[in-house]
Amino acid sequence: MSEIESGPLVLRAASSRVAKAVGSLFFAAFWNGIVSIFVVHLVRGAMRNSFEWFLACFLIPFVLIGLGLIAFFVHSFLGLFAPRLMVTLSTRRICLGDAIGLEWQFSGRVHSVRSLRIFVEGSEEATYRRGTSTSTDRHVFARIDIFKAIDPNQIGSGQAQLRLPNDSMPTFSARNNKLVWTLRVRGDIPRFPDINDSFVLDVLPARNGRGGA
Repeated sequence: MSEIESGPLVLRAASSRVAKAVGSLFFAAFWNGIVSIFVVHLVRGAMRNSFEWFLACFLIPFVLIGLGLIAFFVHSFLGLFAPRLMVTLSTRRICLGDAIGLEWQFSGRVHSVRSLRIFVEGSEEATYRRGTSTSTDRHVFARIDIFKAIDPNQIGSGQAQLRLPNDSMPTFSARNNKLVWTLRVRGDIPRFPDINDSFVLDVLPARNGRGGA
């Protein structure tokens, strides 16, 4: 095994907080920009004493959706100020059955995190075509807790051990079926968006058909 394969692995979150905030801002601006055209038309009509009740009733759900998109953007924006997380695995080769060291380190407002949970989730994704539409069903077949804490002294940084069952299935990807392993980190922050980071793992079969030590 090469040094590159056996060296530590720094995990990167599956989704970027910045991308989420920017995407929500763009979609909220696009949606509300279109709806505002009709709202302005409605207001101008009311000012001329020709209020259009049908248009007003028709616009209600679209306005509510727009408000929801604004709230989602605000939530995503506040999430930018949540503590930043770095997760490091002791090896790049993640095999079923192996005991792998895991380290995490928060930076930022760590004192705001009231509880922390780190776990691994295995899921199967199957894509179906129904008529002209395509849908994907997701089934979680494994959920393995790695670490839980409510003590602030244990949340900011720490170490744990990751071990996936050697009789489970490795990562698999085909056209219509996938087996995905994901490391998830959940942190509860009162009155603020919670930490909800996910890291996709590339899991290999057990060594020689057996779990490592």
